[in-house]
Amino acid sequence: MQKSISKATIAWRFILSGFIIISLISCEEANSVGGQFIEGSNLRFDTLYVENFTPQNEQIFSGNLRYSPIGQYNDPLFGNTRSIAFIKPEIDAIADTVDGTYQLKLGLVFNTDLATGDTTKQVNFDIFPIDEFWRGNNTLVNSNIGIDSSRSFGAFTYSREETLTVDLSQDLLLELATYINDDSTNVDSLYNFDFDGLAIVPRNGDSKVIYPDLFASRFFLISPDQDTTSFFSKSHTFTTERTNANLYPNRLYLNSYFENFYSMTFENVIMDYERVNLLKAEFVVIEDKSQLESTLPNSHTRPEVSFLELKTSSPADLRYDLQFTQSEFFGVRDTVINGFRFDMTSHINQYLFSDVSDKTLYFNINPNAGIMRSTLLYDQTSNDSLKPKLILTFSE
Repeated sequence: MQKSISKATIAWRFILSGFIIISLISCEEANSVGGQFIEGSNLRFDTLYVENFTPQNEQIFSGNLRYSPIGQYNDPLFGNTRSIAFIKPEIDAIADTVDGTYQLKLGLVFNTDLATGDTTKQVNFDIFPIDEFWRGNNTLVNSNIGIDSSRSFGAFTYSREETLTVDLSQDLLLELATYINDDSTNVDSLYNFDFDGLAIVPRNGDSKVIYPDLFASRFFLISPDQDTTSFFSKSHTFTTERTNANLYPNRLYLNSYFENFYSMTFENVIMDYERVNLLKAEFVVIEDKSQLESTLPNSHTRPEVSFLELKTSSPADLRYDLQFTQSEFFGVRDTVINGFRFDMTSHINQYLFSDVSDKTLYFNINPNAGIMRSTLLYDQTSNDSLKPKLILTFSE
C-alpha cells in the first residue's frame, strides 16, 4: 500500500511539473485570471498577470567591491559605458628603506569570463595620479574623482590574460617612499590625507570593459637584490559614466548598477482572492532573448544574468538594502522558458491568511561584487504567454 502511494505521489509531481511548463510556453486566455482544473486530480492552476511595475533609479556604492571594471564599450542595445578604477596601496607592512634603486609593479588578476564587448580586441590603459581625496566606502558609481592626466604613472595593453604585471614609474615609487621611510608618529595620517592614489583610465576608441579582481591583485616592491615584497590595495573604487542610453518600449529594463529597477506589489491581484489551500506560488518573467542576442555583434559578449531579486526595504535605506542585505526572493534562470522563476509561496500565503507587513517589493539585479549586468524582460503589454505572471497551484 505504501509503495502505491509513493508511486502515485511521484507521478503527480511529474504531472504537476509538466502542466506548469505548458502553462508558461503556451498561449493563454486574454482575461486577467486564467483557471483550469485537471480532471481526476485535486489540483487547480490559476494564472494572474502582474502589471504594476514602477521604474526606479539609484546609484550603487562602488567602493571596495571585489571587481573594479575598467574600459569602455558602446553596447548597441544598452548604450555607452566608460569605467575608471581608483586604487590606494596599503604600505603599512613594508619594512625596507626604499630608494630609487627599487622597482614598483602592479600585478593585476582578471576574470576573463566577465569581459563586456569585443573579445578579439586589445585594449589600452593609462595610469595617472589621483589629485583629489576620496574614501572607498563612501564613493558611488557616478562619483566624480579628480585625475591629473598630465603625469603618467604607467601604461599597459590588455588582450585576454588572466594575469598581467605592469611597470609603475619611478615618480610613483619615490612618492610612496617618502611615506614608507617616514618614522614619525603621524605618517599614517599624512599618507591617508596627502597621497590620493592612482587611477587606471581607458584610452578613447577601445571597445571592451574588463574586470580586474582587486581582492587578488597586488603591488610588488622589488629590491636591487630582487627581494620582493607584495602588498594589496588599502582602498579602491570605480566610477562609471553611462551615455546614449536607449528607451525600451514594452519591456522591463534592469541594470545591476541600479540605473533602472522597479518597485512592485502583488496586492492588486491577490488581495481579494479566496482563501484556499495554496500549494505553490511562482512569479515568472520572460527575457527578450531575441533582442538581447540580435543586438550583440559576433565575438562580442555581455556578462549573463543568472539571478534576479525581489527585496523589501525602507525608502530611507533603499540603496544600501538593495546592494548589501539578503534578498527575500531569488529569481533563478530557467533556460526552458528563457526566463526566471521566483518561489513566492510564503509571501502570497501572507496575503491569503495573515497581514503582509512589507507589500512593496523591489525588482532588481544585484551588483554582485561590481559586475555590470543588464537585461530586458517582456512587460504587461506583451502577449499572455510572455507577460509577467503569478502562477498559483491550489489543492481542492
